[in-house]
Amino acid sequence: MTASPTNLDAFIAGLPAEVNVADIERQLSSMWQLAAETPGTSVTRASMGTLIVLCATETELETATGIARDLTAHHPCRILAVLHDHTQAAPALSATITAHCHLGIGGGKQVCSEQITVRATGSAVAQIPSVVESLLEADLPVTTWWTSPWPDTGTLRDRLLALSDRVCFDTSNWPPQARHPPAIRAVLRAYPRTAFHDLSWIRLAFWRALTAELFDSDAAAAELPALHTIEIQHGTAPGAAWRAQLYAVWLQHRLGRRLRTRLTQQDLPETGLLDICILSAQGRFQIHKLPNEQAVASVAHLPTLCELPRKRALAPSDPLSLLCAALDNPRPPADYRAVLEILAQP
Repeated sequence: MTASPTNLDAFIAGLPAEVNVADIERQLSSMWQLAAETPGTSVTRASMGTLIVLCATETELETATGIARDLTAHHPCRILAVLHDHTQAAPALSATITAHCHLGIGGGKQVCSEQITVRATGSAVAQIPSVVESLLEADLPVTTWWTSPWPDTGTLRDRLLALSDRVCFDTSNWPPQARHPPAIRAVLRAYPRTAFHDLSWIRLAFWRALTAELFDSDAAAAELPALHTIEIQHGTAPGAAWRAQLYAVWLQHRLGRRLRTRLTQQDLPETGLLDICILSAQGRFQIHKLPNEQAVASVAHLPTLCELPRKRALAPSDPLSLLCAALDNPRPPADYRAVLEILAQP
C-alpha cells in the first residue's frame, strides 16, 4: 500500500497465502465491509473499470504490479494481475488479494483499489479467461495490458481480447520477430471496435506534435507539396529503429505520398530518436534532441523565414505515464491502424 497502514492491511495480513479462486469475491466483500464498519476508518473504494495485466514471468508480474499500483492513484480500478506460466508442466491455479490506497486530495479519505493476482501454470492456463470474466467489474470498461508479446494464436489471446474495450501493449519491447506488421494488423482487424494502444505510438505523439508545429507558418506550409526526403537518426534503445520507421511511415501517410527515407543508427544504447530532418526543394525542417538535456529543439530553415529554434522538454516516456495517456483516451489512436496497413503491405 502507498498510504499509512489501515484495517485493510490487517485484514489482508490475516488471509492465507493463497485464496481459493471461487472464494475471491466473498473475501473482497468482507474486506470492504470491515473497512466501512471500523470506527475512525476513512477509506473509500473506487473503481473506474477493470485493468487486466497479463504477465508471462514472475519478474514481469513484479514490475507490472508496481506500475499498476501507482496507476490507481490516477485511474482507480480493479486490477486483475494474471501470470500465465507455460514453462511449468504441473497444472496449478491460485490467487491472492490486496489493496492499493492513496491519500485523496487535501489529505482526506484514503482512496483504495483492489488487486487480485491469479497465477496459472501448465494446463490450468486454459482456465484464465473464465476466471477473469467472472471477476470483471460489471458494466465498467475493461482494459487489458499485455506486458509481453501476445501469443500468436490461442484461446487465451482471443478470449481476453474479446473481453477488452482497450488493449495496451508495447511493441518497442517485443523481439523483432514478434514485431511483424501483418500479424499485428490481423489482430487489429479481428477486433475493429477495440481501442488498441501501442505504447510505442504514444511515445511518438510528442514528435508528431512538434512536426505539425514546424509547418504552422504560411511559408512553411507552402513547402508541404515540395517535401521529398526524411532523414532520421536514432540510438539503440529498445524499439528505437522501429519507432523511427513508424514515424517515417506516419509522415508519408499524412502527406499522402512516398518520400525518400534514410534511417541512421548511432551507437547510443539509452537513446531513442535523436534527429529528424525533413527536406524540401528550398527548406530544411528539423527536430533535434539536445545533448545532455531532456529536451529537443525544432526549427524551420527557409530563405523567406527567419525563426529561432523552439525548445521543448521531452515528454515522459515511462510505462506509467504512457499507460495513463492510453487510459485518458478511450478512442483508438489516430492514424495507428493506417500506418500498420502501410507497413504490412508486401
